[in-house]
Amino acid sequence: MVTTQRRWYALKIKPRQDDLAHRHLLNQDYEIYRPMVARTRPRRQKMIIRDESLFPGYMFIHLARPEDNDWKSVIGDNWAPIRSTHGVDKFVRFGAQEYPPHIPDEKIKKLRELEAELTNRVYKKDHFQPGDKVVVMEGIYHGLEGIFHCYDGEQRSMILLEFLHKVTTLSVSPADLRAAA
Repeated sequence: MVTTQRRWYALKIKPRQDDLAHRHLLNQDYEIYRPMVARTRPRRQKMIIRDESLFPGYMFIHLARPEDNDWKSVIGDNWAPIRSTHGVDKFVRFGAQEYPPHIPDEKIKKLRELEAELTNRVYKKDHFQPGDKVVVMEGIYHGLEGIFHCYDGEQRSMILLEFLHKVTTLSVSPADLRAAA
């Protein structure tokens, strides 16, 4: 007996083609889940917040397949075009399985909850918190370690830097700072 129960499957995406694969799969009317998270990234000497894939190179697709393991002849969902979709590499498989394993709905639900929690956390908090150890990555202070003090507007950060046995306050671009190891 053939059923058309929909299940989630993982897709491997070609390098740096997450957006392309997502658009093309949606244009073909597939139900896609691509967990996203807001991340701060340096751009033109300031930090910007940008939505990115939580799992770069992977996304999930909701499809039906028959229970008789003949997944190539699915009623209701056409799996054939997926592998030739721009940006899609292949279905995630383990070993020599004939068909890809499905992901339980509960796992996808947990991922959606995690995604919501991470998005709220990133947008509500800044990249560095007062007291964080940072390293200056650009300019004449390159390589020096300091303590993050505060943000001074949208484009500057204030750090405390010990230089020649004196603590100095230095204003730098957040894009020029990295967390110290």
